Amino acid sequence: MNQNIMPIFREKSEFYKKYARYSVPEMLKIYEFNVNENPIDDEDIVHIEKTKAFLMSKGIVDVPIYFKQEFIAEYPLENTSLIVEGYYQRMPTGEKRYNSYSYSFYKASYQSHLGTVANRMYAERVNKIVFLNTFEKNYL
Repeated sequence: MNQNIMPIFREKSEFYKKYARYSVPEMLKIYEFNVNENPIDDEDIVHIEKTKAFLMSKGIVDVPIYFKQEFIAEYPLENTSLIVEGYYQRMPTGEKRYNSYSYSFYKASYQSHLGTVANRMYAERVNKIVFLNTFEKNYL
């Protein structure tokens, strides 16, 4: 095996370098999206408490528990809106799968004299890295 082979890394854009450290709702607020975050519900509190109990059983005490809230953000355009959603995927029973947070980014449908125009999907069920790249290409 040749040890002189180095992996190829793509250069990150200035946009990505700047906004990767922000949460997505914070970044969208900077770009003047109307962001509505869902409040933390009982299911979320139970998940946080179970995670704390698990960590404490392993002897880990002072570790912050990161939790993402589901949100929907809208940027109104002339006839339609840009929509960004952050959500947990769900089990068939409706329970959240806490290890599967995803983003969707699309242009909402609107009514015209010709009828309803369908959604234009930019990204669906993607992680933060793909979302930021898609947002940069399609919004900026």
